[in-house]
Amino acid sequence: LCMHPVEHLIYYSCAWLPPLLVSVHPLHFLYCKFHADIAPIGGHDGMDPPGGKGDHHYLHHAKFECNYGGPFPINFDKWFGTWADWEVYKTTGTLGDLSAWAQGQVEEAVQEERHHQQQQMEPGNNKSVEVTSNDRRIFTWEEVAAHNRKEDCYVALYGQVLDITNFLQKHPGGPAVLLSVSGKDGTSAFETVHGRSGGYSLVEKWLPTTSVLGEVAGWHGPKPPTRRAVEGPKLWREGPGIFLMLPLLALSSWLSLYR
Repeated sequence: LCMHPVEHLIYYSCAWLPPLLVSVHPLHFLYCKFHADIAPIGGHDGMDPPGGKGDHHYLHHAKFECNYGGPFPINFDKWFGTWADWEVYKTTGTLGDLSAWAQGQVEEAVQEERHHQQQQMEPGNNKSVEVTSNDRRIFTWEEVAAHNRKEDCYVALYGQVLDITNFLQKHPGGPAVLLSVSGKDGTSAFETVHGRSGGYSLVEKWLPTTSVLGEVAGWHGPKPPTRRAVEGPKLWREGPGIFLMLPLLALSSWLSLYR
């Protein structure tokens, strides 16, 4: 979804180019096309380390300025100094021998994040915010509404005020979706999209704890759901493959009986 149309055209050339050059069976085309569709799943686990075998492409999204391509057949990243080995990172926590430019880009992003967190912790940066006895800051809706710009973006979610300024560009759905609810209550929009796909656990996963600034005064809506409430039944979480196999089992049974 994030590809440029020209990039899409090149990416799917593995499916459409061979039929233009040689005679192939339609199943060959479909295999290549669907393989190109699902093959990236293993390297796009989001912000968590790969769930299975180590995947170099995870580092591209987690650290960005590395591993633009794959190691086979020609590892261009090694040529240009942007190759980071997953096994080395998993063992040492370092990205290896990145070029000075790539390492500088990674460090710049880290420093920017730390600077923003330090600003949030400094006294006097929340002068309009009341601090209660248990250190939970209370915002009025007018105060939340004042932070409605790309450079200063708050959103209310389940009565909690979140600073999502640094997350705008990282949002998989793009910044425009978040900016549409900036300075407002985004609970309804959030539940519509993520109610059955991660829920509030996505906030815990993607945002640092310092992004939760406080609560909206007088909030009477729903509280953040617990992890158990949004994960769903255990059988579906741990074994969705069982349900996906049911149509295949039914077809196999029908063929065995009526062949």
